[in-house]
Amino acid sequence: MIDLTYRTSEGEGLNNAVVKVFEDNRDLIQQASLEGGDAGIMSAIFDKQILEQIPSDPRSSRKVSIIRFEPSFGFTSDTLRKNVIKDVLYPFHAVAYPSAYWGYTNYLSLNFISGSDFGPRALAYASPATTTGSYLFPDGEFTIEGYIKPSYRGNGEYHAGCIMHMSSSFSLFIVSGSDVDYLGRPNSFRLMLHLSQSANFDPGSVSLSVPNNQRTFPNDLIFLSGDEIKFNGWHHFAVRWGSKVNFGTGSFVIDGIKSAEFVVPSSSIQQVTPSSPTLTPDALFIGSRYEGPNETGNALRGLFNDATAAIEGFTQPYGPESEDEPTNYSLKNPLGAELHELRIWSEYKDIELIQSGANRTPSDTSSLKFHLPVVFRDYSPTRSLLYTPFQTFTGNTSTPVVPELEFAVGGRMVNVENHVRDEVSLAFPRLLNLTASLAQVTTEQLEANQILFGIKQNAARNLFILPCDNGKFVPNYVALQKYSTGSRFEGPGPASLSTVSMRNLISSSIGTLEGLEMNDSLLSVICGPGPEDLSIAKPDVSSLTIYQRTKDADSNLVTMFDASNLFYGNRIHPGTFTINDSSLSGSSGLLSVTLKDNGLGGLYRADASTEHARWANVGSILYEEGIATVVDPYFGELFGRNQFEVNFRGEHTIPVLENSFVIPAWQVFSSSMPSYMELTASDYANEQYTGFVNITRMNMHDSNLNVIARAELSQPIQKRINDKLLMRVKFDF
Repeated sequence: MIDLTYRTSEGEGLNNAVVKVFEDNRDLIQQASLEGGDAGIMSAIFDKQILEQIPSDPRSSRKVSIIRFEPSFGFTSDTLRKNVIKDVLYPFHAVAYPSAYWGYTNYLSLNFISGSDFGPRALAYASPATTTGSYLFPDGEFTIEGYIKPSYRGNGEYHAGCIMHMSSSFSLFIVSGSDVDYLGRPNSFRLMLHLSQSANFDPGSVSLSVPNNQRTFPNDLIFLSGDEIKFNGWHHFAVRWGSKVNFGTGSFVIDGIKSAEFVVPSSSIQQVTPSSPTLTPDALFIGSRYEGPNETGNALRGLFNDATAAIEGFTQPYGPESEDEPTNYSLKNPLGAELHELRIWSEYKDIELIQSGANRTPSDTSSLKFHLPVVFRDYSPTRSLLYTPFQTFTGNTSTPVVPELEFAVGGRMVNVENHVRDEVSLAFPRLLNLTASLAQVTTEQLEANQILFGIKQNAARNLFILPCDNGKFVPNYVALQKYSTGSRFEGPGPASLSTVSMRNLISSSIGTLEGLEMNDSLLSVICGPGPEDLSIAKPDVSSLTIYQRTKDADSNLVTMFDASNLFYGNRIHPGTFTINDSSLSGSSGLLSVTLKDNGLGGLYRADASTEHARWANVGSILYEEGIATVVDPYFGELFGRNQFEVNFRGEHTIPVLENSFVIPAWQVFSSSMPSYMELTASDYANEQYTGFVNITRMNMHDSNLNVIARAELSQPIQKRINDKLLMRVKFDF
């Protein structure tokens, strides 16, 4: 028999719990003892998971986490945290960290996310016909350039993605290259250019193995670059051609180096003029290829009709007599990449001009026909805007997101229109499959963003603009500033287009309701829809529920992270902070975002495999406080919502006491150890010293010769009779 009697003091809860576990398993342990003795008992304890039944000591199971929080819909502790960060900590650290402001850097890209949950979509810019063809695609010579980052490649066959398309004029696609990874997915990519009569040809049926200028009519004007473009890296591309350049020679230029050449021995590549209205392109598409009718009574120019323009807010250059929207058209070959700084020139640019202009905003725009830098502007056309997922109102926007939707029901809707204007014609495009869509019906209680992101078109719109991480390009904000009023561009220094402020998103003239309880039904009707009830009708948007509760008009579409100093000690070491969300909320697992700190208190996006734009802030980090804030409105409150991973190094102050001890010559050269023997200091024949010791330890004594500290040497130090040594000992506390 085994004695299972335990003596426990009264109140020792853990010990009593241990006794109970063994009492519950008494029969099992006794049987194991009879069969195998002590070895049997140990086997039973481990094999039957008896130890796992014992609860852990609460004192040893404390958990310290990095806290993630968002501003709440009402006045709570998270509201106070937000206010302390932006109104107290930011001003206090502003001198040390210039990125400590409630805003972000105006450096953005178009994100054509590719997946089954996101349909094809495009920006369509009106391009009226001229006497020499189409306005946006000049005749005789041209240069098309921009930056591209292939960031989506799927798990199977890669399909050609359309960068630009103009019906019957040109199409520019990105197709897979020869290099693949271990799953067979492309690691390299090529550009494919279709011109003139080949422009509308389906790229999926084009053989990529045929050399340039060896195809037959009508597909003889299809050309390929080399495969220098790599997956997830930013690359500058340029495609150029001139009828008078070496008998109609054109070329692809990738990252400033000529990639491949092609020849079109013709004085023109334009098929049409205003005298051929049935084929006039009338539109430049970015992100997808237009496939559909373009004939009298059903022309492509009907995309820019008056009725749709009044609702969606794009530039309509064709007058009130424009045709109705074409029927039975579709968008093909959706792009799976990020784009920015797209340009079309009416000249054949030399390699030197391409190289010098690739990293800056152009200042000489005399031959520039189209320019899409992708920056935020503080004005847009008047259009239909969402107030709730079920209600709209008419207005224009001067902020990156719709503030009425944010401060009424806590929803987000990015104002894409404020980011995609052509800087040459000052025209706004039509957003095909990118407009804000109303929810028709819902049968369960959901948050506003759950309803909005449940509509594919809204999800694609909300993720269409992203912070750009291309470190190869630096925009010239002075060149871009001339078309801006500057009211929204406030940062740590003078007002500049480079910095977008997320403060005071709603007009200060909006009144507040004093002296009413927020749960009062009358107040709910007065304030309109709220996060708890999205359906309360309110014809105007002068009263916003969340704003009324918090009295704070600064953006709530932010995420804040608070790390305990148990993790980092004195402060987070600058330049070591990294935070990753491998599946951004709302992206169906297709978009991963990594943020890093630049060593100066700024957080920047760092997803590209090429050089990053370390100066482009999406938020800030206060190293001494352990607080990181993502203020960027394009994924602010979505970042880290499902999961996140943080890595950083901390700085810890370790007090050190250094003592120096001089060991004079002719002292300390003997030992009192019984085994000590006088030997020569070495086996050299000329060795003269027989008195030496090997010092292995140092004892430090107090005035009463008590040993109060001891230092062990990693290896013995030899001291001859006439050696004078200085020994330094450091103590860490």
